[in-house]
Amino acid sequence: MEPAAALAGQRIPENPGTWPAYRELVHAVIGTIAHLPVVLLGVCTPDELKDWPIDAWVLLDCTDKERQRRLSRHASPQRLADAIRDGHQYRQLGLPTIDTTGLTPIAVAAELARFIQSLHESKDPAPTG
Repeated sequence: MEPAAALAGQRIPENPGTWPAYRELVHAVIGTIAHLPVVLLGVCTPDELKDWPIDAWVLLDCTDKERQRRLSRHASPQRLADAIRDGHQYRQLGLPTIDTTGLTPIAVAAELARFIQSLHESKDPAPTG
């Protein structure tokens, strides 16, 4: 985001007017590397990225209590309330979910790697013999 912010002359997360152009920039980059295995972490929904080359979705989620604990030191009460609301909305999408409550970033990465591996294994043909 920092190079995009330098181009835009403002920070991307705090300026919603930059979001459409930033999304198109990321889409262009993803399009050039779509032939490679890519994991994209973000806060968009499948409907928002329906024309992107995405094979699978997974929601990294935590309980509302954990979300509040994680964000309360850095987020205003309004942003915290928005994050709790967003969590509820994302849960309604019915995506496969990895519950990150109480997990370290390393443990979350390991769970995500297991999820990705399971996708790869489900695409492999069953051995014959």
